[in-house]
Amino acid sequence: MKNLKQTQRNIGYSLIFGVLAGITMAIIFAAGFFMRDIVGSNAAFAAPLNQGGQAGYPLLDEVQNLLDNHFLRQQPDEITREYAAIRGMMASLEDRYTFFVEPPVAQSESDVLAGTYGGVGVQIYRNENGDFALYPYPDSPAEKAGVEEGDIL
Repeated sequence: MKNLKQTQRNIGYSLIFGVLAGITMAIIFAAGFFMRDIVGSNAAFAAPLNQGGQAGYPLLDEVQNLLDNHFLRQQPDEITREYAAIRGMMASLEDRYTFFVEPPVAQSESDVLAGTYGGVGVQIYRNENGDFALYPYPDSPAEKAGVEEGDIL
């Protein structure tokens, strides 16, 4: 009975800590947004220029910095977070024809569309007897294996 009460007390403390941590994060985010509006675009919160001379995403950088300093669990890897941000940007366009395809999937689709050939390198036709006759492509695996024109399958 004593252990049950101690466990319940620990759960209560954990809940209180979680709620307080959430409130603290909300206050930090809100303060960041308000400070950005108060200070304006000509001060330190102005969008820094990247190497190409274009404005970056300072708000995303700020949120990532807050997560790095205050998030208690392990974050997803950088690529996973980046892809999620890109998918969010695409979704904000509200255009079903504009979407993000991750590079490995895009490469696979590109290979399919490029007509990359895979196989043994033989055409199959029915001859006048109704048999399946084989015709290997030059320098194909079938030709190298000894398949000759007109061989019956």
